Amino acid sequence: MTLLHLVRHGQVDNPRKIVYGRQRGWRLSDRGRQEAEAVARHLGGRPIARVYTSPLERAVQTATVIAGACGGEVEPRDDLVEALLCIPWEGMPWREVRRGRAREWARYLFRPLEVCGVAEDLRALAARMDTALRAIAATHPGQQVVAVSHGDPLKAGILALTGGDLRQLHQNPIPTGGLVSLEMDGPGFARVRERWVPGRE
Repeated sequence: MTLLHLVRHGQVDNPRKIVYGRQRGWRLSDRGRQEAEAVARHLGGRPIARVYTSPLERAVQTATVIAGACGGEVEPRDDLVEALLCIPWEGMPWREVRRGRAREWARYLFRPLEVCGVAEDLRALAARMDTALRAIAATHPGQQVVAVSHGDPLKAGILALTGGDLRQLHQNPIPTGGLVSLEMDGPGFARVRERWVPGRE
């Protein structure tokens, strides 16, 4: 059995509340660094074999803090990158999305399976994350590993791996710096062992 610790990156320095998506250059805020340090403390002392991460800066920063506490090497993977569901709004303030594109916003929030016109819809996102996380687990049988990614990809991956309903993408979201640990054993469904959020150490 592999124990896979899934971590959402820490809070981003984004005072204007921009939809940053896959844009480069978005780094952790002071609070985000504190969240990364908190999850690193939570995982500290565990035999972490490796820390995989999305290649985007906010995730790499989070992964680096975790690796510093746990001793695992950091390895970026393109298949852990941010989703494309919000790409049409990239660079816009969230308030403009909610006001000017209210129908699109409501579809994304309440009917995410119906989001269309993007290169990777929710089913494709779930398949990508399912494949990526199973590949990571298969590389580390009997070990503990960390994967740092983003809110929508992690939630889609968890739903896919545990046999959940993708329509629940935005129910019980993973907060920044939050962790969900999965027990993975072979090709069957994974089991959630732990859910943890910063501030509840």
